[in-house]
Amino acid sequence: EHMFHPQPMERVVIAAPRDRLEKVIDALYGAKALHLKEHVPAGSDDLKIGTPLPEAERTSQLLLQLQALKTLVPAKSYKKQKGDISLPAAAKKLAAFRKAADGFIQERQQLETRQKLLTKELEELDFLASTGVTDTSMLKPSRSLELVAGYLPSLPKNGAEAVILAGPKGDQGIPVLIFVRKGEASLREGLLPVALSDWPSGPLRPARESRAAELARIEGELSALDHSHERLAAELAKELPPIENSLLRTLRKSEAPLRFGQSGHAFLIQGWVPAKRAPALRSAISSLGKDVYLHQEPAGDDAPTILKNPQPLGSFEFFLRLYSLPRAKEIDPTFFVFLTFPIFYGVMLGDIGYGLVILLASALLYSKMPRYRGLFTIFMVSAIFTILFGWFFGEFFGTESIFGLVTLHPFIHRLEQVQELLGLSLYFALFHINISLLFGFANELKHSLFRAVTGKLGWIVAQAGGIPVLMTTFMRLDHLPLFGLSIPFPSLAVSYAITAAGVLMIIAGERFQGVIEIPGLIANFLSYMRLAAIGLASASLALVINSMAGSLFASGGLFWIMGALVLGMGHTINILLGMLDSFLQSLRLHYVETFPKFYHGGGEAYRPFGR
Repeated sequence: EHMFHPQPMERVVIAAPRDRLEKVIDALYGAKALHLKEHVPAGSDDLKIGTPLPEAERTSQLLLQLQALKTLVPAKSYKKQKGDISLPAAAKKLAAFRKAADGFIQERQQLETRQKLLTKELEELDFLASTGVTDTSMLKPSRSLELVAGYLPSLPKNGAEAVILAGPKGDQGIPVLIFVRKGEASLREGLLPVALSDWPSGPLRPARESRAAELARIEGELSALDHSHERLAAELAKELPPIENSLLRTLRKSEAPLRFGQSGHAFLIQGWVPAKRAPALRSAISSLGKDVYLHQEPAGDDAPTILKNPQPLGSFEFFLRLYSLPRAKEIDPTFFVFLTFPIFYGVMLGDIGYGLVILLASALLYSKMPRYRGLFTIFMVSAIFTILFGWFFGEFFGTESIFGLVTLHPFIHRLEQVQELLGLSLYFALFHINISLLFGFANELKHSLFRAVTGKLGWIVAQAGGIPVLMTTFMRLDHLPLFGLSIPFPSLAVSYAITAAGVLMIIAGERFQGVIEIPGLIANFLSYMRLAAIGLASASLALVINSMAGSLFASGGLFWIMGALVLGMGHTINILLGMLDSFLQSLRLHYVETFPKFYHGGGEAYRPFGR
């Protein structure tokens, strides 16, 4: 029904007294059908932009609290879920969760701070023990001596006026305590210093044991807190999604008036609804009472766009969303892209083996990655055409037989019949460009018959005369060869007359801009030579890979393994390069060579209020 056009839309205007605002918003949200239009005041006497409902600010604050609580939940555990929770109930639950989370975070911070301090003290005590200290009273400085602690790469060999306590050498060096005269610098050279705390006098061992016991207790409490966190996270993962759903719904409703027009006593809503859903919307609004006014009429070109093509066509909407959606009254080129993109892809890659690999890989990824099913559908359809053109070109992984069991008979041998391959590319160009001009004619016909005939059909007329002129003059042909048929050209004088008529039509329809674009049409045709060029490159690389692998297989022994590696890696690289090139170049032939001839885009995606 909507294969060549977006779904028909209707424009909707709703007006009612201000005391019915919340009821109308609830009805529209429940209908989930109206795409709201932003109200733009036109003058001082016009309706002003509406103000949010009273609960908007409170809802926003609660959503901020909820987002903070979501950070405690692993992303993979947080699943969206519908819910219907009142604002007071949501606030009460969030306050309880926030209190529990704040207590948990505060307790953990305190324990981690104490853990870091104890860890540092134990490191110091272990350092002191490694130098032979048994009692911290040994560390008290005197008037003339100061204590230096750290690691030395080696102990001093010559006598120095200092007392050195040293332990066994470790990864950082020799741990040392040096009692040296104040200001003495000679023994500090090469020292990796260690900062010591001001320890109270007492035996070293009990001090260490008490801190180790306290650290073990803290680590146990942290472990218990981790379990508490897991329980809290599990509860939040269960409770927060329905609360979030309810708050978002309330916020959307509360902020909806910002898109309405509003006066002191009334409000105005404008938007669009799909024509097939218009009766249900009218029924929902009519149930509110006679003081709510509803007007519906056919939408103009400014309506939002709904593309609803059946599968697998719907997957090819990906290219329009990547480029630009059609406007509401414009032709939807999805079907056009569905027909031609896989054909160009298949012509460029054109190998049965490569097509089978892409088809199987895309089917596997289609089931493993549901989010990208549309893209993998495109690759699967394109792979089928790759297989078909592989049969047409007689290629299976660059050979002319399928594992030596089935001999292939190419209709066009890409490496030997380059001229025929170029001719095939030109035929595709002729078809593709002129179909796009016919689409352009259909689009322009809605606005102006004169511009449709002159501005679009003029290009077809110019080709009807220009192609015979060029082929007669430069290729010395008096006919157009077309798949075994021979279509004779008119005389050169008639061809010139047809060309001149086409050019005059273009000038009449598109003015000076049309004249400038005439050389561009030739460039458009030449651009389709990439179909042959990329196909030749892929087939040539496959031939080189097979030749290299064949030479290695012929040598026998370990060269068999090398040959298998060359064959596997070479064809894998060729497939990946071919997929990328074929995808991008086929896309280019649509975006650059044909879309500008009929497609304007600029459509806005349909987003109904309530979804």
